[in-house]
Parts: sequence; C-alpha cells; structure tokens
Amino acid sequence: METRAPWITGAKKSMQVALLVGMTIATSLTVATNPAQARAQSCQSASVSAILDYRDGTQSTFSCTGTYYPFNKDAANFRSRGWSGYITYSTGRQDTFCNNDNFWYPDYARVTKLVLSPTKLC
Repeated sequence: METRAPWITGAKKSMQVALLVGMTIATSLTVATNPAQARAQSCQSASVSAILDYRDGTQSTFSCTGTYYPFNKDAANFRSRGWSGYITYSTGRQDTFCNNDNFWYPDYARVTKLVLSPTKLC
C-alpha cells in the first residue's frame, strides 16, 4: 500500500511535476542565452579595427573579439577605434580602453596582452 501525503493528490502531483519541468527549461534557456557568457567570436569590418603601431613603423590590426599577445616590440600608438577592452604592458600595468580611445606612448612601452571585449565596457 502506497502512503502519500494527504495534500498531494494525483492531479496536484502532475501539476507540480509540470511546473518543475517548466521552471527547469526556463532556467536552462536563461543561462544558455546570457550574453555575458557568450563565447562566440565576433568581428567588425577593417574600418573599425583596433590598431597597434610600433616604433619600427610596422603595425598590427585586430578586428575580432579575443585575447591577443602582440609582438614583443616597442609600441608608439594604440587606436581602439570601434572596440573597448584591456591593454597590458610588460611592466604589469593594465589600462581599460573605450571606443575611439588613442594612447600615445612617448616612452617605450611594450604591449604584452590585448583583450578586445565582445561587449562595450564604457
């Protein structure tokens, strides 16, 4: 003989199970579509690529989200153009940059890490 709590009837139990399943699906969809957790790489056109100019006259351009480890060369200028993110130097210093920021380096600076964010930071 099955013992059941008196307040849970067959119909109520079915409704509780359906509600639990519905909440689980809704929570799963919310987590799966949260933009902060998105890992897909997104790119922009070359006209808004971030540009790192080096003192030797060469440059690197970056047009997709992600983490980059530029050449270990002395930087002269960084133009973020259509991007925001973080830039790290060989000294360990880290700067946040926003869309259309320009950093001029009067002293020698080596950029060791560049992060282009998939979301606008500022």
